[in-house]
Amino acid sequence: MPDTENSIVIYSYKYNFKNMVLTTDQDFSIRDGSVITFHMTHDYLKRKLPWIKMSIELDIPTIASIYKFQDKAKLKFDIYEYQYSNEETIVNTALYLQHTFSVVPAKDKNNYITSEDSTTEDVVDVMKNLQLFEMYLIDMDAVNWFNKQICTMFQDCSKPAAIMALMQMRGVPSGISVVTPPQDNNKIDYIIIPLGDLIGNIQLINKRYGIYDCDPIIYYDLDYLYCINRVEPNITMPLATDYGSIVIMLANPTSPAREIVGSCTDTTSKTHYINVKKSPQIYDYTNKITSTKFSTLTTVDANGNVKKSTVATQNTDGSTSLTDGSEETALNYIYAENEMTANQMINDNMEGPNIVVIVSNMAVSFLRPYKNITFSVGSQLLSLGIHDKEYRLYGWSLSITREGSSSIDANYIHEVQLSIGEPTITGMTVQNTQ
Repeated sequence: MPDTENSIVIYSYKYNFKNMVLTTDQDFSIRDGSVITFHMTHDYLKRKLPWIKMSIELDIPTIASIYKFQDKAKLKFDIYEYQYSNEETIVNTALYLQHTFSVVPAKDKNNYITSEDSTTEDVVDVMKNLQLFEMYLIDMDAVNWFNKQICTMFQDCSKPAAIMALMQMRGVPSGISVVTPPQDNNKIDYIIIPLGDLIGNIQLINKRYGIYDCDPIIYYDLDYLYCINRVEPNITMPLATDYGSIVIMLANPTSPAREIVGSCTDTTSKTHYINVKKSPQIYDYTNKITSTKFSTLTTVDANGNVKKSTVATQNTDGSTSLTDGSEETALNYIYAENEMTANQMINDNMEGPNIVVIVSNMAVSFLRPYKNITFSVGSQLLSLGIHDKEYRLYGWSLSITREGSSSIDANYIHEVQLSIGEPTITGMTVQNTQ
């Protein structure tokens, strides 16, 4: 590994839940340490919001109130991030998440004791007053942003203005939108948008008028609402410690550095570092893409112009070769609605390998969909073929679990699974012919 990375100090991180308040017809203050498990999954490509499930210890009156006022039950809590230099020394504490969610019970009411009559109190074991309650957490305001159906028309409007207008028309608060600048800022005489939700409206503009050269990632991660180019996000955040690069370090199996699991935000190199112990799982199907999807794409526009794009493949010696007629086992013919149609089709189908990385004790506060990810591997692991390539974060999941059965001075452990993808096939080029 480079000397810069050898000088990086890796820290371990822990998370804890504070200031929990459940609101139905009244406020129920929940003691610290009541959370048993917390699972949160982000899938930037297939979902629009994080999937969250929590199991928590609640008493009988609180559970009964949740089912009685299920339409307005909400849970507010803070998650704090603790940075450790060793197992006992905390060097920094930061608020990771502060949010209010609507509560959706994961099980039917019959799975819990909710009656408070005198007969039930006499027969119920005192130890069963606290029950393990499972629930899903949803931000209904964000759901309404995405689901609100709108049809409209903009006159003499630029593409960036159209995107921002669609968000404002749905009540998205100002200051939380993170949008990749469109690849051209041309004004369009009339942008006609049929009835659809937020994602449908933006995707229609992209396909019909051309915003990006691929399908955008449209996602709300509880902090920001993203509309970004999956291949080239081109995003710079104003936050002082939020950098655009993540380096995942994987030392040789015989190296002591392999045993240090955690992460670090280095202000000198303006990079986030993650040190992993488990070898990543690599799923590479790129050698079958041109035969199963297409190797040649032919487009025709409204003026009858025909354009042929043939995909080039990477040879073992580093050179590229175009597929000839005998290798064109999959062809595709499409109508070009705009100048980016062909590139959109190619980029949405010609993706590189997917990689899954599992890490414990790392920080998750810097995980964002626009981050550029690279791997730094030891000399014994170069055969993995993941070094010297750029990847994107396509999703991640966080699992927090309470150690022991007591809520007093509860200690939590967590594990993170990263889903990483190469936005395009390394070495792929496209030859355009009329």
